[in-house]
Amino acid sequence: MSIQEELKGYPSIDKLWLKYYSNELLSNEVLPQKSIYKYLYDNNKDNFESNALNFFVRKMTYEELFSEIDKVSKAFVGMGVKPGDVVAVCCSSYYRILCLIRSLLLCFK
Repeated sequence: MSIQEELKGYPSIDKLWLKYYSNELLSNEVLPQKSIYKYLYDNNKDNFESNALNFFVRKMTYEELFSEIDKVSKAFVGMGVKPGDVVAVCCSSYYRILCLIRSLLLCFK
């Protein structure tokens, strides 16, 4: 059977990224047991002035990133977005989509 036939077409099922990690690393309990937002915040709370994103000409510090995430997540909650809701997002820039995704995750931490 070829690889193409085995793939289901869903990253959450196919998990192609696992080929880059050893079984030892995957079985180790080194992965943090917290949300992406909390992990990012905890590891950068003393570096708020450092660049969090550097995408072409747009740079954003960690302070700006967390401020944007907090602002957008409050807006989502204010609009009534709740766990299990489907939220369609259309953005013209990469850094905005990152903020939106992290904001949605923060809404339901």
